[in-house]
Amino acid sequence: LPSLLCGSEGTLGIVTAARLRLVAAHQYTVTALVGFTDVEAAVDAAIHWRASLDVLDALEIVLGDGVALVASAFGYPLPFEQSCAAYVLVEASAHDDPMDRLGGVVADATNVVDVAVASDGTRRAALWRYREEHTAAIGTVGVPHKFDVTVPLALLATFLADVPGVVRSAVPDARTWLFGHVGDGNIHVNVTGVPASAPDLDDRVLAYVASLGGSISAEHGIGTAKAPWLHLCRSADEIETMRAIKRALDPDGVLNPNVLFG
Repeated sequence: LPSLLCGSEGTLGIVTAARLRLVAAHQYTVTALVGFTDVEAAVDAAIHWRASLDVLDALEIVLGDGVALVASAFGYPLPFEQSCAAYVLVEASAHDDPMDRLGGVVADATNVVDVAVASDGTRRAALWRYREEHTAAIGTVGVPHKFDVTVPLALLATFLADVPGVVRSAVPDARTWLFGHVGDGNIHVNVTGVPASAPDLDDRVLAYVASLGGSISAEHGIGTAKAPWLHLCRSADEIETMRAIKRALDPDGVLNPNVLFG
């Protein structure tokens, strides 16, 4: 039953109690911001680090234009003297110092422009701000039209390179900002300069995601906004099975109505 409820977005049941297991916090945490000459090298490095680091806590990607916007919006210096096409923020923690393990895999990466490493809270926070303040910085440009999607890691670099063109095919004057969780292929696509009516934008972006074998939703779910595109990543039989389960567990349709199926 827990596996059935997980991801059902509240349409099948309500959590009334939960049992938590607590584990001891790690004593050491190390954060590195690694700049790359190109997006493909950044994605390749992240995939390798995910596979080889058993102390990995975070693996985030941001692009050069987004980092420049964050720096300009909030008066921060750019991370490095030389500009980078992409940056990967990688963080590791353990009960023993993971600095050598993290440093070893970073040293093996190719097309690296520069690296900044921090182990104390203040300096680690200074590196994290280039990722965490993307949303606020984009808000200074305009109200963004947002997508939260996932694509297979093998096609992530292709997606990052091509999706701005897909956006422009629907809204020629739009600007696309890309950042997200490179460890699982979850990218936040924020688009500024979108007019009040842009009916083709959602269709084109989500269809492109689906064409790569990706998911039209990642951590934010389908909800009501993405229900019209559920067919892009679920077959007709799968959707009917989902409806049948919904009818069986919630025949009166009182649990989170209109979510997933519209």
